[in-house]
Amino acid sequence: MLRAESRQGDIYLDMDHLLLVLLLLWSSGVQAEVKQRSTEPDDVRLVGGANRCAGALEVKLEEWRPVCAFHDSWTLKEAGVFCEHLGCGSAVSIEKANILQTVAWSITPDCVLSTSPLKNCATRKHYSYQILKLTCSDLLVQTNIHASSMDRVFSAQQQGLQVSRGSSFTISCSIQPQYPGGSFQLTFTSSNTTYSCTQPAVSHSALFLFPAAEPAHQGNYSCVYHVYVFSHNFFSESHQLSVTVSEPDDVRMVGGANPCAGILELKHLGEWRPMYEFGWTLKDAAPICEHLDCGSAVSLQETKSSLRFGWSIKPDCVKSRSTLRECTTSGYYNPIMNLTCSGKYIFVVIQFRSIQFYLHRAKSQKELCFIL
Repeated sequence: MLRAESRQGDIYLDMDHLLLVLLLLWSSGVQAEVKQRSTEPDDVRLVGGANRCAGALEVKLEEWRPVCAFHDSWTLKEAGVFCEHLGCGSAVSIEKANILQTVAWSITPDCVLSTSPLKNCATRKHYSYQILKLTCSDLLVQTNIHASSMDRVFSAQQQGLQVSRGSSFTISCSIQPQYPGGSFQLTFTSSNTTYSCTQPAVSHSALFLFPAAEPAHQGNYSCVYHVYVFSHNFFSESHQLSVTVSEPDDVRMVGGANPCAGILELKHLGEWRPMYEFGWTLKDAAPICEHLDCGSAVSLQETKSSLRFGWSIKPDCVKSRSTLRECTTSGYYNPIMNLTCSGKYIFVVIQFRSIQFYLHRAKSQKELCFIL
């Protein structure tokens, strides 16, 4: 039993309490040492590279000096300590660069792997003709991804894009300019499939066009930028962006060459049924094409079929700007309405040439994204 005197009286400590106090003091010292190492400001840097995560290694101990490559035992493991300290990931390459004679710090690799502060490992100065150059894994900034439809633009930080079936949408990948060249890979994942499209980076960006949204396009997209620099492959991935494909107000055209032509169907009371034509004109059908974002009506035909249960819509009701659902009556009718709208045209200028894309349904996974 230990006794200590104070103005308030005697304080007694048994051996268990004493050991506990010593343990707390020791652990606080270790934490302070770790904290000191992890928060040392501006004591290590990489200079002369394309960014802060590549270049000649320098340590500040009263003054900034490079680190000489005197020791042959430097490996990616020791170099990784500096990369981690700089918030640059892990080391991917270490190089001994020849220079004119200069004064440099001598650092032993064993000290770097210890818990000592990095600047405390720079103990001696040497005249050296070789210095260390490092390249860390987090060489690239994060890639950006945006999705846009006819009237909406979304980034990965916002709520995902919702696009109507048959409408066009575009996904753009971009990255802050750091290195020339490279390529962008657009990766798509859903509950039952995964695929990707790749194209070269032009002005550090790439566009992927989807001329006609289909249920197969619904899922998560991400952009991955790939570039080969410093004799290594590097990549940077964006956040994920979700795309949801919905039916446009429960109205669609089926059986035509594209989503803006075919037999007009309406989903009402949970059922898709054809619409029947009774005295309709192109002027009457124009609001339906506009409703589907398919331009104007260009042709309207009667398609003979067997007597089927479907919907009949009066043209006067549509002209009154009532919803299509409010204008429907059910029954057995013939003929079926076959409507063709002008559709949408997307013009893209590539090397001073205008290329026109018509909306069409994807026939295979290879057609799921168009590269601009």
